Amino acid sequence: MKKHLAILLAATITFASVPSLNVFADETVLQETSEVREIIEEDKTAFSIEDNAEIPEEESKEIIAPSEETLGTKEEVSETSEFDTAENDAETAYDSPVQQENSGIDVEESTSDDSTIKEKMSYAEEVLEELINLSDKEVIFEDRMEAETTSVTGITIKAVNFKKVFEGEFEVVDLPSSVKPGLTIVAYAEITPSDATNKAVTWSTSNKKVLEIGDHGTDQMRYINIVSPGTATLTAETVDGGKIATWKVTVTDPISSTLKINSVQNTEKGVKITWGKASGATGYEVHRKDGKGESEEITEYGSVFKKTSFTDTEPKEYDPVYNGHKLTYEVKAYKEYKESEIPVYAMPDGQIRYYKAAQKTIYWLDPLKVKNVKNNAAKSLTVTWGKNAKGNGYQIQYSTDKNFKNAKTVTVTSAKTTSKKITGLKKNETYYVRIRPYKTVSKTKYYGAWSKYSKGMKVKK
Repeated sequence: MKKHLAILLAATITFASVPSLNVFADETVLQETSEVREIIEEDKTAFSIEDNAEIPEEESKEIIAPSEETLGTKEEVSETSEFDTAENDAETAYDSPVQQENSGIDVEESTSDDSTIKEKMSYAEEVLEELINLSDKEVIFEDRMEAETTSVTGITIKAVNFKKVFEGEFEVVDLPSSVKPGLTIVAYAEITPSDATNKAVTWSTSNKKVLEIGDHGTDQMRYINIVSPGTATLTAETVDGGKIATWKVTVTDPISSTLKINSVQNTEKGVKITWGKASGATGYEVHRKDGKGESEEITEYGSVFKKTSFTDTEPKEYDPVYNGHKLTYEVKAYKEYKESEIPVYAMPDGQIRYYKAAQKTIYWLDPLKVKNVKNNAAKSLTVTWGKNAKGNGYQIQYSTDKNFKNAKTVTVTSAKTTSKKITGLKKNETYYVRIRPYKTVSKTKYYGAWSKYSKGMKVKK
């Protein structure tokens, strides 16, 4: 009897002290309640007159175990038991003896005037009644746990409305089937029901070159970069239940024509790059990379460059720093979106541009000077020049026209050679001469700029 009572009182204190019915998920309470239930199964009349023999006669009282008539059938008990709030539990736990009497629990008065023993015994009897109800409801713990978890039933991909964000509100909008490149959106996984317990989502893309999943965001919201024209599918899958939503999108190119670099050549002033006009482009940028170094913009930063050619003067200005260097030039045609062209689902992140690029490589070679041209022998000229050790040889042109119309070319295949005799010339004709270095890389010849032409030399011999 003492063992039974001690367990019941411990369970009662636990039930009375917790703030809510989540107590059923507590491992300690589950264990204690399980022990009580086992005792009840062994002997549901644990409190009997016979057990009262252990209590001193002068303090004893007779406790009558609740009968089915008093408690009701199991079905009735299941329907009427009050487990809705912790407040009800606490009220039940601290009912006065008068309330116990009114509640239908039979308690025979003992001959003792000791109200403390009477209260304790009545208190324990009430707990027993509640625990009997509990023992009859075998699935109460499972029911409580299920009520605390709400499963995901569906998912849809939407986008955050940034216009509303700036107004201090949160709203999501539907995504279109066609978008522009260069924009960034915040995709939002709309989970149903809205009170689902686990809203974690994994994101994937079918084409990273078209749609790129950014590193920023949460499980339910993810930054998506719209990289370039093409088609792609963005997929969101819930961790709970594996529900899947997709966004199939076509990214259209705002620059309709193909960007093509026509030429990259060394000139007297520097490297000149020319390209074709790109329809739909707002402007152009030109970038240079020296060898394996970092690429840098060489057009004026922040300005709108609309021309289709550009001369990089730095290699010439910093002669001989760049002599023999591999230079890669990249032309970028860009579309800059006006504020009115940015949809509400796109992040208005300052200057928004989409780029289309093309590139070409050249080796810069410092220009040469013709030092001397002499008519030392009949129908010939001897030309001398300065050496460029970074090249592999030289190319010489001569013509009777200053603009080198119908010019003839002579190639010198050694960078160490600094003079050449040109023969087969016409007597009494005046000739103009110019020279440029070249460098061969993987069977491709890269030429330096032509030197200024020499003063006309008349062949007198």
